[in-house]
Amino acid sequence: MSRALDPRTRAALKRAIYEDTFKDIAEVLSERYHDLLEIEFVPDGHPDIDPGTTYLQEGHAIGIPKAQLVRAFQVAYRMLAASRKQAKIDEDGLRKATAVLLLTDPEHLTAANTRKRLIKESASTGTNQELLQKEKYLVDSFLTSRLHRHTKSPTIWSHRRWLMDQYTLQGLTIDVVNDFKKVILVSAERHPRNYYAWSEARSLIKYHTGDEEQLLSTLTEETKKWCLAHHDDISGWGFLMYLLDHRSGPMDVLEDILKLTQSFRWSNEAVWYFLRNMATKGYVTDLFKEQLEHARETLWQTADENSLERRVLVQTRDWISAQTSDTWPAPR
Repeated sequence: MSRALDPRTRAALKRAIYEDTFKDIAEVLSERYHDLLEIEFVPDGHPDIDPGTTYLQEGHAIGIPKAQLVRAFQVAYRMLAASRKQAKIDEDGLRKATAVLLLTDPEHLTAANTRKRLIKESASTGTNQELLQKEKYLVDSFLTSRLHRHTKSPTIWSHRRWLMDQYTLQGLTIDVVNDFKKVILVSAERHPRNYYAWSEARSLIKYHTGDEEQLLSTLTEETKKWCLAHHDDISGWGFLMYLLDHRSGPMDVLEDILKLTQSFRWSNEAVWYFLRNMATKGYVTDLFKEQLEHARETLWQTADENSLERRVLVQTRDWISAQTSDTWPAPR
């Protein structure tokens, strides 16, 4: 008797394996821990992965082999397609399917919109607040995990902003400072020059209900520390400029940054983009301008001739002179 399986049997076994993989991955995405999920894609050939392993887990850290994710994606794709053809797919199954789809493809608009629809429909059942909290946990996990496309995904960030609006409508409290530290700053570190993360930071401020000056002071201090640790990230400096323009007493922050810039001899474009723009602000003192020019001149003199650093420092002088009535001395 032949041991070969007929095509139908092979296809049935393949579907069963794929469905089991989908269930395992969908279940782990549904879990909630004290910390956000830290998801990572594991390359094929990893020493801890055998053919039967769906994912690796240690606490809230999840490692998913790409081959297994592709299997789960195929099942999730069929489920979403079936639901759009009026097939009966329960809401929980649809949420799991769209979670797998967004994990595989963060720009899957249909999956994101389906999740929005399910949340809106839940308003009549009294489970809306719980679903919003679960959704925020998953979305924030995507944005802060080591998933390069997710951390800078316009679709995921847009979905998060929509969630914040729903939080407000449902009367849920948004911890702006915690979200800034745990989501914005982490995502910005995972993906440098993360314009979407810093745009969300600007949007978050409007959800704060307490003392705005205290909030701005706290965010300024956190952003300053982040920028000094990532001094070549222009997006972070751009947000710091935004904060300083909206709070009182920014000079102490500027003086600290200038001292460190001179101490560490930073001549990159991001830092000097920040400093040159701040030099043109009406609230900046003449003393600071003098100190800034002294620092710029000192770094210019020690920079290698024809180097990028020297060009940045010359451009800084020329730009400030063009934007203000001050006459900045040309380097000798």
